[in-house]
Amino acid sequence: MPPYKRKNLLLCLDAFDTLFTPSTPIPTAYAQAASRHGIQIPSTQSLASSFKSAFKTTSQKYPNYGKSTVGLSPEKWWETIIKDTFAPFLQQGQTVSQKLTSELLEHYSSSKGYRVFDDVNSLFSILRNAKQQRSSSWPWDTTIVGIITNSDNRIPSILSSFGLDVASLRYSNSNNSTKQVNTIARDQDVDFVLLSYDASVEKPHPVIFSLAEEMLRDVVSSSFDAQEKGLQASDFEKLHVGDDLDKDYLGAKGAGWGALLLQRDQGLGKGVQNIELQGKNGDKQRVKAIGSLLDIAGWQPTST
Repeated sequence: MPPYKRKNLLLCLDAFDTLFTPSTPIPTAYAQAASRHGIQIPSTQSLASSFKSAFKTTSQKYPNYGKSTVGLSPEKWWETIIKDTFAPFLQQGQTVSQKLTSELLEHYSSSKGYRVFDDVNSLFSILRNAKQQRSSSWPWDTTIVGIITNSDNRIPSILSSFGLDVASLRYSNSNNSTKQVNTIARDQDVDFVLLSYDASVEKPHPVIFSLAEEMLRDVVSSSFDAQEKGLQASDFEKLHVGDDLDKDYLGAKGAGWGALLLQRDQGLGKGVQNIELQGKNGDKQRVKAIGSLLDIAGWQPTST
């Protein structure tokens, strides 16, 4: 065990392309669904371009999945994108049916539309064993797991559909607090989910990481295990892991957290690697990277 004082970890993970990814490329899935409902798409490239344009336009007109627009739920927000995506391909008198939009909404609200990465189940198996004190490969005494994602309210149900036990704790900015349906009385795979939709702020803004710290305090105060050990939020190291250099890695570092950049299929060796990447502005960034979520166990606070 490394010679640092705190032995407890707040581990926050990105969701999309970190834990799961579309099982079929979105343009392909959209084109296949359209064909089943009588809309002919000339090419997935043209549909991909239309989807990108519809997403950009809707995001600019109704930011944050339409949260601040009265009567516009995330589902209605996505319906707008779906209809605008298919609009250029409609024949005269043809419309986008509700059955088509509902099919796509359902498809991308659970494991039907995604595949979970192989290392995800292995990581959570290690964490479960560690909570039950059956793991010698996990170096932390107490680990609280959170999800920080720039997404809407589908994420908890998607994670649950993959068999993960997801707590109901989410952030509510209506009263600057968290909301919780049930008391945390048992071990769960994910202790809280922090959505940009709920927080009204996205990574890499440091505020969303500050909100995660608030949620850590709520989990600690309601966790039987943490209470028995006399733990406080200040007893936890904070680490965020994700696949995006700017939003995940630099965002977490800018908030004073530890950070690891997930680089699957990039030929990285085992453990935490020091690599150099080019940022959006063309500047060189030295980062701590891992090729698998299983390499998180090798992270040490003194190495950030």
